[in-house]
Amino acid sequence: MLERAGADAISVSAGIHASRPYAIIPGMSGARGCYAVLAAAVKRDVSVPVMAVGRINTPEVADTMLANGDADFVCLSRALVADPYFVAKAQSGDVEAIVPCIACNECVASVHRHRGIACTMNPMASRELEFQEMMRQKPVSRRVVVIGAGVAGMAATLTAARRGHETHLIERSRELGGQLLLAHRPPHREELENALHYFRRRIVHEGVKVHLGRDWGAEKVAALSPNHVIVSTGADSRLPDIPGINQPHVIFGWQVIAETRKAGKTCVVVGGGLVGIEVADFLAHRGHKVMIVARSGLLTKAVWADHVYFLDRVRELGIETMANTKVHAIGPDWIDVEPAGQIQRILKNIDNVIICTGYEPRQAIGKDLMAKGIAVTFAGDVLGSRKFFQAVEEGTLAGLGVQGKRII
Repeated sequence: MLERAGADAISVSAGIHASRPYAIIPGMSGARGCYAVLAAAVKRDVSVPVMAVGRINTPEVADTMLANGDADFVCLSRALVADPYFVAKAQSGDVEAIVPCIACNECVASVHRHRGIACTMNPMASRELEFQEMMRQKPVSRRVVVIGAGVAGMAATLTAARRGHETHLIERSRELGGQLLLAHRPPHREELENALHYFRRRIVHEGVKVHLGRDWGAEKVAALSPNHVIVSTGADSRLPDIPGINQPHVIFGWQVIAETRKAGKTCVVVGGGLVGIEVADFLAHRGHKVMIVARSGLLTKAVWADHVYFLDRVRELGIETMANTKVHAIGPDWIDVEPAGQIQRILKNIDNVIICTGYEPRQAIGKDLMAKGIAVTFAGDVLGSRKFFQAVEEGTLAGLGVQGKRII
């Protein structure tokens, strides 16, 4: 019909905002090249060129679709927001330099919030004019030390090094990544590992001096004679003030994902944010019986695609939820809860209580360095709980703002 009406080409997409699974702008739970089969079906029945869209975030995905004859053209949207030079880098063979779109849909969320387009992996998206003057100027090269190699720290390191600064990255563990090392482990979050590999590759490429396994104090850092220090030391999991919370069967969500603690068959996850939901999904996917207890609503800060996807997963996996619920106490195999407007009750036969209720920033080393008169910038969870999007943005801006002055 479209061809007969005079269409010169047909772009094949799918879904509306009410689609289940969420399809119109597929998130990272959707497969790469997820609409290829639909484009191929249309191509078989028309003679005009067919264009394919949907999670095409590497040259390999695009090449495979074209080689298979699924479409005549591939269309990139979010991938070009993440890296406007995607095509040029692919043509030159510099594929490893392509900034990956991770399908987090923060770009869509920012438009819905009427803030213009934004991107987790490219914080400069739609802000080019804002930073145009700064980017034109070549800064005086300084010695920059970044403490903490999580998301914010890696973003800060990469930005500072690209600006021509002598950059040192100090990390107390034996590998780069911070919470990204765990974030890609829950079901359908594997795309986050692509971001981790990108940061690691580019930090090596930029010649950053990386110090792993170094839990240095302020004296050791100061001995490097830095002109500026960016503190991105993250945060420690917060234990809420609940009677019985220090019992051995009460564990943190990150311990579950890292598999350093084994959870029993029946678990209560305390916390209804993205981390709590991911931990519940991680466990239920492996056959555990899970209940989520949240003091407010579920996923109140999640982008819409994640909100839809995870609530669908909660229903699919049979995870029980209790929103707007207060936890009064934890016993050896029970938890005392009170949902808003309902009778206080005891949940029994609980093997583990898993805490996902936020973090306490680690700011001590930054304050110690400031006391020595060293210019310090804080970025990421060290300033309070941050989303991936915020951590990359803060790290990037910290790396850009290295001018020898103190920024908090």
